[in-house]
Amino acid sequence: MNSFLDFIKAKLYYNISYDKAMALHLTVDKLRGKEQCYQQDRKIVHKGNEKIVVVFCGQMPSLWSGLRSVYESALKNENLNVYLLALPEKKGFDDELWKEEYQDNKEFVFLKSLGYDVIDAYKDNKWFPLETLNPDFVFLERPYDIQIPPVYRSSVIKSFTRVCYVPYSYSLTPWTNRTIYNLEFLLNTDLVFCENKNIAQTINRIFKTYKFADKKAFGFGFSRFDRYKTEKYIFEKNFEKTVLWMPRWSLNADIESTTFFMYSKTIIDFFLSNKNIRLICRPHPYMLRYFIESKLMTQEEQNDFLSLFEKNKNFYLDQDGDYFYSLREADIVISDYTSLVTEILLQEKPILYCGKRPRFLKELQGIDKCLYYIEDNNELINYLETLLSGDNPKIMDIKSFSNSILKCEDTIAGERIVDAIVDYYNNNNR
Repeated sequence: MNSFLDFIKAKLYYNISYDKAMALHLTVDKLRGKEQCYQQDRKIVHKGNEKIVVVFCGQMPSLWSGLRSVYESALKNENLNVYLLALPEKKGFDDELWKEEYQDNKEFVFLKSLGYDVIDAYKDNKWFPLETLNPDFVFLERPYDIQIPPVYRSSVIKSFTRVCYVPYSYSLTPWTNRTIYNLEFLLNTDLVFCENKNIAQTINRIFKTYKFADKKAFGFGFSRFDRYKTEKYIFEKNFEKTVLWMPRWSLNADIESTTFFMYSKTIIDFFLSNKNIRLICRPHPYMLRYFIESKLMTQEEQNDFLSLFEKNKNFYLDQDGDYFYSLREADIVISDYTSLVTEILLQEKPILYCGKRPRFLKELQGIDKCLYYIEDNNELINYLETLLSGDNPKIMDIKSFSNSILKCEDTIAGERIVDAIVDYYNNNNR
């Protein structure tokens, strides 16, 4: 019975509306007798006049932008005691994720480099006991329990405190919608801070369907956008133009396949012949390691690729944990599928889109008019030369979309999220 239900769910889940997918999930849970397992029998003790304890859990440097403004706003709030916990990433991919094997803690190094006071989650062969902090709220950066150390998974944390979630990506397509708000994780959360009110309304309907009285979703705006409103970045311009290339990592078509092998030679040859134009390559954090482990690229081939960024002054490989500065510096972006599409268009930068044409959510279909869809290498070079010449035929569509996003972003989301958890605490601990 369970295998049959899994088959039906897998076939339908990503091909129907989110509300229908939620109803399917609930139906499957009822048939399995699981619908009650998400109801949490716990008692969170009110601590009198003590401050509210909030813990932020970071795991991937490139995802920290989602929590950054929330964390920094929390530090400024005198009602809160704030802790930052850095988790290591797993070593494996895909079918290897079940193995509890972890890399060195890059997140700890990254967060320390930003000047934060950080707790290393794994030290002296021991996991830090999160519950000893007596947290009132724990913010998780990723909605994938399988990729998180067991003691820090939402299914565990929910047993002793409230789980909060700020999405690391803007919901662009039905696939990303179901991924970043996957229901298994979502039903373990207490407070969800969505990128817009439409998504928040959908999440609240889910909570109502499962008869959760205290769980709530808010649509305060996308916290990653906060930084563009508050932080200025001035850089020295040593090249006529700068192009940012952001290739994906996986060949799995279900999660958007990389186009690296289709376009890399053309891109490299173009910039070798145009030394006055800078190429910043910022691969997905998994890409280089995945290509080797999956035997998509030999070590010698990868070394040859990396040597380009050592030998050529106009080539730069961005492996910094923070993508913000490369994105700010770029005049043009070359990419296949990326969660940064809205951030790029927000800054009115053109995107040469090398992936397959996405099926955007209804409220975001304006993006379709903003992208330069690339079908082959000749088209890539033709569009690139057009944009480098200063001609951007889609600029009015890009400006229109940017303005429509900004209308929903008239406040600092991080500040509103912090105010919301303080209000929630005060209203639920009397």
